[in-house]
Amino acid sequence: MKAFIIGLLTLLIVFLGIWKTQKAVGEQGRYEPVLLLHGFLGGERSYKTLMERFEENGQGYKAAVCRVNERGVVSCEHKYHFQQKTDQFPFVQVIFEDDHASISKQGKWVQNVVKKLKESEKMEGYHLVGHSMGGLAAIKYLEETKDKNVKSLTTIGTPVGGLDIDELAINYPKTESNRMSEGAKDLQYHSEAITKLQKEATKLKELRIPILSVAGNVKHKGGDGSVLTESAFTLEHYVPNIKKKEFPLLHSALHESSAVDKVLYTFLKDSEKDDRS
Repeated sequence: MKAFIIGLLTLLIVFLGIWKTQKAVGEQGRYEPVLLLHGFLGGERSYKTLMERFEENGQGYKAAVCRVNERGVVSCEHKYHFQQKTDQFPFVQVIFEDDHASISKQGKWVQNVVKKLKESEKMEGYHLVGHSMGGLAAIKYLEETKDKNVKSLTTIGTPVGGLDIDELAINYPKTESNRMSEGAKDLQYHSEAITKLQKEATKLKELRIPILSVAGNVKHKGGDGSVLTESAFTLEHYVPNIKKKEFPLLHSALHESSAVDKVLYTFLKDSEKDDRS
C-alpha cells in the first residue's frame, strides 16, 4: 500500500512538472495573429518593411496575405500556419484591391477576412493594426461586430477626427486623381462617415480592449503633415485608458520606424494578457 501511494505521488509530481512546462510554453508561445490594414491608396508595399524588421528581430513573421477584391471576396495565401513559430507574432497582410473604397465597405471587408481566417486557420483571438484609413476600417469593423475575440486595436496616424484632403494631396500626389472617390470623401473633416464613426465609438468602450493610438508630431506642422495629432488621438474622447504615443515622424514614416515597432511589439505582448473578465 505504501509503495502504491509513493508511486502515485511520483506520477502526480511528474504530471505536474509536464503540465507546468506545457503551460509555460503555451504562455510564451500563445501569440495571436496580427491583421495589418493599409491606408488610403495603400497596397502590396504597405507594411512590407515592418514585417521584415519584426522578422529580423525574431518578433514576428509574415504568415499570410489576404486579398479582398472589389466585390468583397477574400482569397488568402498562407506562407505559414499561425502556430508554426510559436514565440513570434504571425502577421496577416490584408490588401484591399479597391484601395480608395468607403470606410463602410472596408469595415465589411474586414469582417469577410476574419470569417475566412476563422475557417482556414481556426483563428480565435487576434489583433488589429491599421495605418491611416486602415485604422478607420478597423474601428468601423469593431463598431459593427463588437467582436470580443479581438485582443487589441492599434491605430497609426489614423484620422479619427478627419483630415484636410488638400493637405493629403500635397504629400500624396495620387490623391488628386482619386479626390472624388468614396474613400477620399469619407476621410475629410465633418464627413458623414467620420461623424458616424465618432458617434458610435463608445461601442469600443463596451469591448474593453486595449487600444494604442500612434501619432506623428513634426515640428511646425502640428501633426504628421497629413493628419493632425489631435485627429489621431480623437478616440480618447470616447474610450478611456487609451495609450497614446507621439513620434517626430511624417505620416508615411510612422509604420516605417523601428521606434514605432518597439512600442507596437511591447503593446501587442502586453495585450496578450486578456484581463477583461
